[in-house]
Amino acid sequence: MKLMKFILMLYVFSAAVSMSAAYDTGMAAGVNASVSDNGSKTMDYINPFVQIMLMSSRADLTASYSAFISYEITDYDGNERNVMLHQPGIEISFYPCDIFAINGQYVYTAGEASFSSHLVDIGGMAVFKRLLAGCSFSAEVRDYDYNGSNRSKEFISRIYTDYDLTEKYSADISIVLKKTDYISYDEDYSSGEFRGGLDMSQSENIIVAAGLSTGIDSDGYYLVSGDVGMKVKFYDHMKLGFRYSGSYFIYSGSGVSDEEDDYFVHVLNLSLSLYF
Repeated sequence: MKLMKFILMLYVFSAAVSMSAAYDTGMAAGVNASVSDNGSKTMDYINPFVQIMLMSSRADLTASYSAFISYEITDYDGNERNVMLHQPGIEISFYPCDIFAINGQYVYTAGEASFSSHLVDIGGMAVFKRLLAGCSFSAEVRDYDYNGSNRSKEFISRIYTDYDLTEKYSADISIVLKKTDYISYDEDYSSGEFRGGLDMSQSENIIVAAGLSTGIDSDGYYLVSGDVGMKVKFYDHMKLGFRYSGSYFIYSGSGVSDEEDDYFVHVLNLSLSLYF
């Protein structure tokens, strides 16, 4: 309740500021849903969210709140439990010149099973006519109690670029490196993934995207993946989206995984957003 009052106060404040200075305000609300299946179990969650935005020509400020319903956590033996999580956050973006942007984000998560996490994400990007290039780095510390203490640290580095081939088509390339330290178990996991994709703007209101990915992880698996998605805008204030990805994990014959069989993972994401 206190968090919702804070968001409401921020929105009222930003609206007042916009009336007296060169600022614009905005608000977004919606819900994301995800369902995934790796052949042995199904994982799903619902993620409602709300955002308040204060925007100017040189800086943007966004305060947000989201909830994760039925978020899955596991213990060392792989036992599963679904928990409810609450996630407030704040993001600041700076535009020192017309071609360059810098942004930083902090997200705090808390909920059942004494769940607590702190995430910091920083990044930057540059735009040169038809080319966009950027990078980001995030670090998260996560703790929860489920059949003992479970503490981990995750680090993610991203490099990406996007090039406008024509007015309707653009190509993108990205590299993502992840490393997770399971401190409570004295174990670690790392992975690297390369993706190439194509975006198609069929009109101002419809965007279709597809891509292919490949990668490898420290458990000895190679990844081959494909994804396709679409975003549709209605009435200037509503967006619907979906994204499906299918990933095939191929065991290389070397690694530290307890499971040495190849397996397939399906993930379906749906979203509904309202903008004001």
